[in-house]
Amino acid sequence: MELGGKVHISCEKTGYHTDIEFKLKPYLFGGSTNAIIGHISLGGKKLATIDGKWDGEIFLTDSRGPSPERSKIWSVTNEVKTKRLPRYIVDYSSQNEFESERLWNKVEKAIITGDQKLATEEKFVLEERQRKEAKERLSTGQQWKTRYFDIDPVDPRQYVYKYSDYRPWDKDNDLKQFEKDGVIRTLTKHKIAPLTMRKCSQCSHIQVTISWQLPEFSGHSS
Repeated sequence: MELGGKVHISCEKTGYHTDIEFKLKPYLFGGSTNAIIGHISLGGKKLATIDGKWDGEIFLTDSRGPSPERSKIWSVTNEVKTKRLPRYIVDYSSQNEFESERLWNKVEKAIITGDQKLATEEKFVLEERQRKEAKERLSTGQQWKTRYFDIDPVDPRQYVYKYSDYRPWDKDNDLKQFEKDGVIRTLTKHKIAPLTMRKCSQCSHIQVTISWQLPEFSGHSS
């Protein structure tokens, strides 16, 4: 799984703004994983650019002087690597037909073998099935109901994950994160309420909510 998206950071005190994009690798061919690009600006003027890979090295190019100056601002060290959470993958035989790994299995195999034509054909089969199912729902008046995502109240073109937990990782209480039935959960020593965030539909503020609602699982080990 690869995470991507755009982040905007602003400082009300100084007026500096930073826009960073976590770029996704094209699913078929070309590109690289975990790449980021961005820039720092003040009053509409771009002062510096950012580029690199968040799992490798990130560089800042300062454009304020007579000539651009490039310097390293982030590098993954062995110490950083030791703090990474272990990755747990759901066994293939336990996945349902709509799990990404199973759903895209034929496309993935074609990509690995370098068969671009077959990968494109298999991708078309999946997309054509989705279009056919959408057409059938439209003809019968059936409304599509999402299980794991809600429409973003600020931007109705986007979806937000229902069960995101924004609580900082607690090394003294949290044991591991894992996925069960489409829900990302945290296994803890003691029961802790997940911290969720929602954008207010009437303003630009973030609403922080503590909720004990988790489907069919308590999320703790005791």
